[in-house]
Amino acid sequence: MVGSYLFPWLFLSLLSPVLADYDQCYYDAGLAGPRELLPCLPANETDNGVSWCCMAGQFCVNQACYDGKSGVTYQYGCNDPTYKDKNCPVKGGLDRAKSPWIGLVQCNNANEGELKFWASNHPDTCGENCPTEPDQPQVTQSVWPFEIQPLPPISDCKDLGKRVLAMYAPSALGSTGGVPATYTPPPGKPSPTRPPLRSSYATTTSIPVTQSASQVVSSGSSISTSSATPSATSSATSSTASVATNAPAALGPSSPALGNGAIAGIAVSSTAVAFSALFAIFILLRRRLARKRGIKIVANETEHDWPAGPAELPDDDKHTISPESNEHPKINELPENTDSYILLFATSVDAG
Repeated sequence: MVGSYLFPWLFLSLLSPVLADYDQCYYDAGLAGPRELLPCLPANETDNGVSWCCMAGQFCVNQACYDGKSGVTYQYGCNDPTYKDKNCPVKGGLDRAKSPWIGLVQCNNANEGELKFWASNHPDTCGENCPTEPDQPQVTQSVWPFEIQPLPPISDCKDLGKRVLAMYAPSALGSTGGVPATYTPPPGKPSPTRPPLRSSYATTTSIPVTQSASQVVSSGSSISTSSATPSATSSATSSTASVATNAPAALGPSSPALGNGAIAGIAVSSTAVAFSALFAIFILLRRRLARKRGIKIVANETEHDWPAGPAELPDDDKHTISPESNEHPKINELPENTDSYILLFATSVDAG
């Protein structure tokens, strides 16, 4: 008899921590969300015991939430403390310290098919359409609260500073699951925690424009955008937004460049060196050919003490090769001042 009462009590006592853990939602790994953040699906309706989470009193839609008071469609978190389950919103690597939740903006493209590109509205992506401080309308709100708040209306994804993928989903996000209208958290449920802000470098270089941790949009495609509402009758204003590509920076007017005089000097020097090299090759070939023919060349013939005179063209008749003869003009038959002419020309180029 005692056992019949003890067993249900023991079962409930063991089940209570499990249910308490199931109701605990996180907006990132190890970061507890608000105490009113609850899973949308009952444990017995999930594949592996994990559900996405919405704030109590709001509406659960397919992989997202809708706040009727502010009119914001958003994603917040899941009840997986490791934040690795497929039901946990990706949030594209955005800084969780700036906002634990993201607004959703549908980028409507008629050629995308049934699944549409939904972009993240977050302090890192809102660009010129970020909310302002309630008591200072001229100051942009750099950190969003844990509670869902109204956001400036964005009718097109190109109004975002960055297009960061939140999810692929149909245009109409149907109602799925639900959370209680009111909720009283148990005494032991932890309060939300917020991590430190990332450095400015990490914020500006964390993610590309059109990709998230799990899904990437082709950089060669165009994106048509529209306003996002959770109803099937949401209006769409389409436009094309091409994905930017990186290009090398052009040199500005302050870039260093060589002057015309420096370029001319380099050209003249290069020409002189080339002619000197050709002259040296000519002398070496002349010596080699002379050695083959048994002709001794005096060393001082290559010096500059040859008599310098006006350049003369060789006698054409003397160096004409007869078709009937195999004889070729010999080196010692060349006019004596031929080498002198070449040497003087190379010397004059070097001097220039």
